[in-house]
Amino acid sequence: MNTCLQTFRNLNLILLTLLTLNLSAQIWDAKDIEFPVPSQGWRVRPIDDNVAWTFGYSIGPEQGAWSYTNSENSCQKTSDGGETWETKFFRFDGGGEGFILDVIGVNESIAFVNYYDFIAGTILYRTKDGGETWQSNNGGADYFLDWVYFYDKNNGVSFGDAGEDGFFQFSNSTDGGETWTLNNNSLISTIDSSEYGISSYFAVKDSSIWTPTSYGRILHSVDKGVNWNVILGPVSSMTDVWGISVDDNHNLILILFSDTNFEIHMLKKNSSDWINITPANNTGTLVGFSAIPGTNTLILNFPTIWDDASTYKTYVSIDNGSTWNVVSTGEGFKYGYIEFSSPQTGYSCEIPQSFEMPSNHVYKYNGSPLSGILSQNMLVADVEIFPNPTSDILNITVTSETNNDYWMLINDINGKLIDKRMYNNTSMFKASIKTADLPAGEYLITITSKDGVASRKFIKR
Repeated sequence: MNTCLQTFRNLNLILLTLLTLNLSAQIWDAKDIEFPVPSQGWRVRPIDDNVAWTFGYSIGPEQGAWSYTNSENSCQKTSDGGETWETKFFRFDGGGEGFILDVIGVNESIAFVNYYDFIAGTILYRTKDGGETWQSNNGGADYFLDWVYFYDKNNGVSFGDAGEDGFFQFSNSTDGGETWTLNNNSLISTIDSSEYGISSYFAVKDSSIWTPTSYGRILHSVDKGVNWNVILGPVSSMTDVWGISVDDNHNLILILFSDTNFEIHMLKKNSSDWINITPANNTGTLVGFSAIPGTNTLILNFPTIWDDASTYKTYVSIDNGSTWNVVSTGEGFKYGYIEFSSPQTGYSCEIPQSFEMPSNHVYKYNGSPLSGILSQNMLVADVEIFPNPTSDILNITVTSETNNDYWMLINDINGKLIDKRMYNNTSMFKASIKTADLPAGEYLITITSKDGVASRKFIKR
């Protein structure tokens, strides 16, 4: 066996052991996956609670340095909700060096790999048999294909950068990606030659689809990509776009970033005014964000120090970003892009510890007591707190009718996590919280299990 490969496997076995120890009662479970070695895990694209597709970028010896080689010829699929992953090879033509931009699945059988070859240019690979065989075309883009999306097995839309004529390229397919027709009804020109689309960044809800440009403009269609208009982005000193999302109410969410912090802005449906919904603490690099389907809940991951896994935090908002609370911190590993198909099923990619310890896991949301917050169901339980207001000690008693695993979170007015306690397989628990050293003010107590969530406020005098 190749000595280098064996070293990778030994190091990854050690890493998995550490992850297993650190993930006890945490949010994410590590699942084995065979990316090309060495790789950085990237976006996981869930289709439903069972099926998801993903891929890994090849990386170089220097942290963060991409190694664009023809070893990137595979993607990965799960059909059992992320428990196991199988590798599907799509690139057999021995083409030049290149890299994967995204993998978009329609279902367990149909998926598309958006690939850029440095010699051949844009290549869109398509499978209709779960990844066993693949066909290719240019996805309707003459220059650079930023993304494709399919509403069903037949009808899709693609977005490509502008060519010499200065117009972005929108194309449509009605035969499952076999052929593409340039949409001449969508003649949206670039501001200048330096404006381009952002690869893999789009948001879809029902018949509407949105995609940002490098200038912070949002291109929007309400009819599955047939006709398009332009939405001006929020006014901000930050111009770099990290991501775009949309919730169930068609509220658009745009994430901007700089070298040291980030901003999150929301454009509500039928409004022209952006609302800044950035958490009070936004110092750090945003690495994961998702709107939870079927709820008003938003979830985000970010570290205050990129290379320090203990600074990675999970923030949750149950009111469309009006307030944010930390629900987990310092889990002992580095996690990135996140995406949920439901409040019960979600994924996060693995950011490598180093070149010697690349990604070979996908993180699956484990249905922890956080489910109650994500689903926003009401927790059926009696929650008593006394005295309130308090000066020195706050007593908490929680009683329910069934045994459950519970989290008890205490956050300050800015969402900072003050205390977190876990109670397993119980229907009743009591806690005493020392409040003497807390600054005077208002605090939030959150009791959550897989079944629901309850919140209470208390005042420290």
